[in-house]
Amino acid sequence: MKRTLYIALALAVAAVAPSQGLEQKMSLEAASQNVWRGQVLTDGFVLNPMFDFRLATGTHLIAWGSFDLQDKGINEYRYTLMQNFDAVAFSGSFGVTRFDRETLYADTTEVFAQASIGFPIGATLSLHRDIDKVDGTYYRLSFG
Repeated sequence: MKRTLYIALALAVAAVAPSQGLEQKMSLEAASQNVWRGQVLTDGFVLNPMFDFRLATGTHLIAWGSFDLQDKGINEYRYTLMQNFDAVAFSGSFGVTRFDRETLYADTTEVFAQASIGFPIGATLSLHRDIDKVDGTYYRLSFG
């Protein structure tokens, strides 16, 4: 029931987005597996639709799913509310992501923040903290 509500909300936002000045982006990715943090969630071909609704203020509402073609069902949903920012030397984002899964792995919610600098070498630092059933903090540092 909860997942149906999330899908209905995403479709409603998509329907009213153009009239409310929302920008929308939709994409579809195909993958040989659904892997999250090194764990195989679906061992088979999947399609991953993504809907990204963005306000002029840099606020995003993102809905993502993983449709398992072998078992013919959606086995994971992700919902993200995110705010982008630009500072003097940095840009980045912060927000919260909800992971709902039909697999053996626990549903979880995490908060995140990331900051990037582009001079002299581009670098991005991301911090993620699970805030409910899954206990853990992790970070990513990338250059390029």
